[in-house]
Amino acid sequence: LLHGQQIRDTPRLSLPHPRMAFRRFVLQPAAEVGGDMVDPQTGWTIARLLEHLDATPDYLAVSGHDGVQAQRIVRQVARALSCQLALRPPVSDAIGSSGQSMAANLESLSQLAELVASFDVRRCVISDFWFDSVWFKIRQLAFAIGNESDLQLLRNLKAKVAPPKLLVLLSDPSDAADVDLRDYVRHEYRRPTLILNAPSDEVAVMEISAAMQAMRRS
Repeated sequence: LLHGQQIRDTPRLSLPHPRMAFRRFVLQPAAEVGGDMVDPQTGWTIARLLEHLDATPDYLAVSGHDGVQAQRIVRQVARALSCQLALRPPVSDAIGSSGQSMAANLESLSQLAELVASFDVRRCVISDFWFDSVWFKIRQLAFAIGNESDLQLLRNLKAKVAPPKLLVLLSDPSDAADVDLRDYVRHEYRRPTLILNAPSDEVAVMEISAAMQAMRRS
């Protein structure tokens, strides 16, 4: 599962195991013998990963370049596991577009933050969007403009939004924007994440359902 602080991702070997960070049946026994071992992908100890499963509300965010596919997938998972469904609001579609001003971007992002905060996490929630992916897109624009006040507003907004228990990234390695987001996940976000490379709907539903089951107490 772990080999020091090594990170490898080859067809023959993945270190650490790509699903270790959210599998309770792996973390529980590992915490008993080595709770202070560190997962190099998140920087968290095994004990903290297990505590995260215990203490964080059951909210799972699915993020993908193809929003139509992401919505199809979360609908199926929500139906299969009796979770609440949270769909991306229409207001978010224009965020970051060439015709949208930075002020309008920030207002739309603020509405998205309010939506996430309104989730009733007393039972599981699954969404077809991830706040950070939209936030990241606007931050790139703000960096290009170089307006420090906009960047500060973005930092303040992000601080108000609780991250999901698990992020599922429907990744397309051939898409440059997707590669940038993946780099953000690996180097800045650094929380439990399941990355699926160009999955079919069937594979994605199976993987997400298995991940949600693996996080739950038996």
